Amino acid sequence: MQKFALDERPVKAGAKLALRPDSRSRNGRAAKSVPTPDPARASEMPSAGGGPGAAEVTLSSKSELVVRAVREMIVAGQLLPGTPLRQQELARLFGVSATPVREAIRRLEAEGLVRSLVHRGATVARPDAMHLEESLRILAVLEALAGRLAVERMSDADLREVEDLHEQVRLCRDDERRRKELNRIFHFRVYECAGSPMLLSIMRLLWSSFPGGPHVGRPLDESVRGHARLLDALRQRDPVEVTRAIDEHVSGMIDYVQAGPPAVGGI
Repeated sequence: MQKFALDERPVKAGAKLALRPDSRSRNGRAAKSVPTPDPARASEMPSAGGGPGAAEVTLSSKSELVVRAVREMIVAGQLLPGTPLRQQELARLFGVSATPVREAIRRLEAEGLVRSLVHRGATVARPDAMHLEESLRILAVLEALAGRLAVERMSDADLREVEDLHEQVRLCRDDERRRKELNRIFHFRVYECAGSPMLLSIMRLLWSSFPGGPHVGRPLDESVRGHARLLDALRQRDPVEVTRAIDEHVSGMIDYVQAGPPAVGGI
């Protein structure tokens, strides 16, 4: 079966999912641009000979692959709100049957990233202001908690990494995609220091519910000021100020959500 890759240009609402033959793949392997399952889970995959429970594990693994990849495409802006998600095209893209694709669509719908209508199929969801505002309020509480925990465990080396990321965000003005990625890395580098995998997992799921990330639309200079305030609090090892800085930084996005489409040059 010939594999397909997703065109890296954003897919406009109402347009078909942009599939093209993958000239970069060889021997029928999927393109490198498509996320692959975590290598750490390789031992969970059944052997060619199968065995008890093999079909179930295979289905779960393939469904997880589709979920992760489509989620990333939506968050990265490759699949815009309103884009149809046709099961046959997704199945061809990932080299799987329709069954794991259907399961993946159900999971993405539960996350709020996809909307399914009877007789019309699934499309990338158009998040409404009320839903985004609710997610931001929850995210503000969780990120403030992660920041407070990080103060107690952050090493000097960790702090230097966060400072370097802050400087990279500040100087990255001509590459919007790179700036968004650096902003995400900055935030999660702080929260990784909390030492709570569960908390990180929940926050990553919430981040993925925002097209482009929860801070898209905020002017860059305002975002940088919020980062600088957080850094000052981290240097002083002040958990109260860290909590306040993060809460106000994340909650401040509510005004931009209520205002409508992202501003040009925002982050």
